[in-house]
Amino acid sequence: MITQLYVHLSSGARPDGVGRRSYAERKGYCVATGEVSGRNLGGKSITKGPKMSESGHDLHTLFPDHGPALHALKLSSANYRQLAEEHHDLQSQIQRVEACLAALADDELEELKKRRLFILDEIAALIAVEENG
Repeated sequence: MITQLYVHLSSGARPDGVGRRSYAERKGYCVATGEVSGRNLGGKSITKGPKMSESGHDLHTLFPDHGPALHALKLSSANYRQLAEEHHDLQSQIQRVEACLAALADDELEELKKRRLFILDEIAALIAVEENG
């Protein structure tokens, strides 16, 4: 009986039979820190890892040599501002999932990361146009 339950839960299915569980739900610990998640202990958090901090994904960190172009784009391009805001929102969502503060299926997390990379490519193209044009 215990072995069957372990196999069922490790397969990724939810105990109630609805959909797939996220990686953190399946494993019961934080992916980012490897620590046990406190959500399964009656809401009492036992995680004593580092707090969520700057991960280096802001645009000035990602494009350190292009500060003037980023500033000019921020002032002149509505498209850039929209992409920068979307990048910030996606990065916040991804950080929350990786810090075990939100649950998301693995394939959905991968889609968020792909979208973030697409946005970074678009921003890099805008920077190239700003610097060369």
